Amino acid sequence: MHRAAFLRNERRQSGPSSHSPELLTPWCSFTKPNIRRLLALVRIVNGSEIDHKMINDNTTVSFEQMKGAIGSLIFLWSQIERELAESLDALQIKGSGSSKPAHGIARRLDLWSGQIQPRNGQRELASRLIDVLVSHLREALSARNLVCHGLIGITAKIHPQGNEAHLTVELGDIRKKLTWTELQIMFRWMSRAHWLIRDLTTASLEPDHLCAENLLLGWQEFPDIS
Repeated sequence: MHRAAFLRNERRQSGPSSHSPELLTPWCSFTKPNIRRLLALVRIVNGSEIDHKMINDNTTVSFEQMKGAIGSLIFLWSQIERELAESLDALQIKGSGSSKPAHGIARRLDLWSGQIQPRNGQRELASRLIDVLVSHLREALSARNLVCHGLIGITAKIHPQGNEAHLTVELGDIRKKLTWTELQIMFRWMSRAHWLIRDLTTASLEPDHLCAENLLLGWQEFPDIS
């Protein structure tokens, strides 16, 4: 079976990816009971939808919801990293001049995007989607690293008119707040990113340019997908 057709068939048969423990970094290396309690707070339906009803300046956000946001960030990056690894395997990329698998999210992202980026100018949609997705993923990866390595505070929003709930992070000379709204907006497109990675990989393996572009038509408005 052609590899592109195999990936399309694989997508139909497989369910949503589950979280991967290899993503957890030193700060995120919770005990198993803590991980279960944390992931129980993640509002993900079938691995593809996040509850965005709470994106409202007049709502309150509890401490438990803020902890759930951390769980969402870990879970979604686990999905993305797993999809990158599977796509690299489908593309038969093991690393730069080595038979060993590529390690690290940033390294995998660079290898994957470099391999599938069209070079003949005939796949404009694919090229644009890769640029947009990689740019968004790099920004989200920066947020993930700040949270996992530099989280110093979790602030809830107790009163409707109070300051917005946020995570306070500090790493090196960087100190910033990641607000509840910013995180929810990021989670919205991140919850679909692993499917886009798979579709872009499938399209890159399709020899017919028109067929490849047609595979990606549903993603034209990414990241603003309703």
